[in-house]
Formats: sequence, C-alpha cells, structure tokens
Amino acid sequence: QESEVIHGRWAMLGVAGCLGAELLGQGDWYSAPLPLLEGGHSQYMGAEVPFDLGTLLAIEFAAMAGVESLRGGADAEKRIYPGGAF
Repeated sequence: QESEVIHGRWAMLGVAGCLGAELLGQGDWYSAPLPLLEGGHSQYMGAEVPFDLGTLLAIEFAAMAGVESLRGGADAEKRIYPGGAF
C-alpha cells in the first residue's frame, strides 16, 4: 500500500509538470530532454538550464536520497500520510 501511494503521488506531480509546461506554451514534455542528449543545454520555462545531463542526474539523486532518508525514519502511517489530518 505504501508504494502505491508514493508512486501515485509522483505520477500526479509528473502529469502536472508536463501539462503545466505545455499549457503555458513552453514546449512539450517529449522533446524537452533532446538538447541534453545532444550535448547542449535544455530550457525550462524559457530560461536556459546551465547543467549537463550528468549534473542534473546527480542533483536529482542527492535530493531524492535526502527526502527518502527523512521519510524512512517515521512509522508506516506517517510515511504514507505525513500531513496528518490534511
């Protein structure tokens, strides 16, 4: 159950990010990483991202490891619903 809740939340965030960028006219989600794969720089909401693909992956890995280590220390109920009544 815990994995399903966490994966569902990540899926909802991913859809919101994809639709938000497309609805604001900042490009589509499918071609967004292509400049990174070709050795260039990507753009996010019209601003150039100054990192290459390896740096972006390292930042994402470090951020996710930090968040998961904080979440992993709580009991099962708090890991699934960290907001309490909200």
